[in-house]
Parts: sequence; structure tokens; C-alpha cells
Amino acid sequence: MEVDFELSNGSKYRIEVGFFDTVLDIKERLEKCSGIPVKQQSVLFNNTFMDDEKDVQPYGLWEGCCVEVLVNPEAGKLQVHVKGLEDLIFLKFDKSNTVNFLKPKEGIHERIGVPANRLLLLHQNRKLSDPVLTLAEFGVSEQSRIDVLIKPAKTLSPKRHSTMNIIVEQARTNKEVYVEVKSTDTVSGLKEKLQALEIAADEHFFVHNQSPMSDKKTLEWHRVEEGHVLTIFQGSVTSPEPGYTELEEDI
Repeated sequence: MEVDFELSNGSKYRIEVGFFDTVLDIKERLEKCSGIPVKQQSVLFNNTFMDDEKDVQPYGLWEGCCVEVLVNPEAGKLQVHVKGLEDLIFLKFDKSNTVNFLKPKEGIHERIGVPANRLLLLHQNRKLSDPVLTLAEFGVSEQSRIDVLIKPAKTLSPKRHSTMNIIVEQARTNKEVYVEVKSTDTVSGLKEKLQALEIAADEHFFVHNQSPMSDKKTLEWHRVEEGHVLTIFQGSVTSPEPGYTELEEDI
């Protein structure tokens, strides 16, 4: 007959069981399926613990019934249930270990390959949130179980204010120069960079998309992006009235 064996984390294993199999026999089969050592298994049916040396027949198992399996951690080990994983994880620990001990290398992070900052640890529905408190201070013992929830990964937003390359075109000579800038650079800052490239820009103004640029505004404000062309003219920009801009280009 086939019998279901249910672990405390909710995972189930269906195993073929004969009436004259011993409890130890079925524990050995369960170990092959689940990886849980025989000595850490306690099987319970109808609120009765089953003795390793006895046959299963006296316990009254039937086709399709469910046997509860309690997993006993080894001395000095803590059982950890990660939501979404069928198998329990067992970690060596000491009560004086801090919460941070459970997450990094050789802990949960390494065993399941999820970054430590995405692991939320719970003990008896209490969040283990203080990394410097010891497990004993949270009431964790060898018989305890730590439940682990994996927080969703954050979507990385595009980097703002990163460096970019633009083209500065000199109107009179049609010469072009490539300049590395940041989106947060002001037009005045761009002029300083051009001075470093031995391009006199103090008495010049810039035009981008057919609009004159203000020295005090940033390139981001002017919607300058990677590869855009800024044209540089000798002269100045005056704004005698709001909304009106007059270009004074030297001839």
C-alpha cells in the first residue's frame, strides 16, 4: 500500500509500505526520499509514536493514510524552514550566536543562494530583526524552528546623473569636440571643462535643439542626453522680457 508521510514544513512523500515492514524500514525509505537521517525522524500516527522495532501492521495504517513526521535536530543544530523549499535546512549554532550568524556565509544565504538582505527570519511569528541580539535572547533553542521568507528582489532603477559623452560644435569653424559630462553639470560647468580643453567659452552661449541654454541650468534640465550636439556661438543671451529671449551674436 502507498502511505503519505508529511513533514512539519508541509512537504509530503508517498512511500510503498508493506504490513510486515518495520517502522525502521519505512524510516530508511523516507531518508532516501527526503534526505533526513533516520535518527532525526519521529513518526506519529493517530497520536501514537511508532516504535522502530515494531511492524507497521499493529498501528493500523491503510492505503492513502497520512503519517506525521517530526524532525529532531541534532545536538547543536537548528532547523530552518525556507518558504517555497520542501526540505528543511539544519544549521550548527550556539545560543550566543547573533541573528547575523544565520544569514551570511555557511548560513542560510549560502545554502539557498539568496542574498542575505532578502532573508526575513521569523521565530514563533516574531521577526528576528535586531542583528546584534543573540538567538538565546529571542528564545531560540535546539528544538526551535526558524521560518524564512524571501523578500522579492528590488528592481534597479536606471542610474541618474551618470556620465555621458556629448558633442560641442563651434558654429564659426564647424569643429567638433567630444566632452564627458554629468547630467547634473550646469552650462557654466561645461564652459569650465571647455576652458580646460583650451576652448575659450566665457564669452559664448550654447544652443541645444534650437534653444539657447542658461548658464545656471543643468544639462539634465535642458534635456541633454548621450550623443547630443550642443552648438557654441560667440556672444551672449539677454532676456529683456519674460518669455522673450534675444540672441546677441558677435559678427
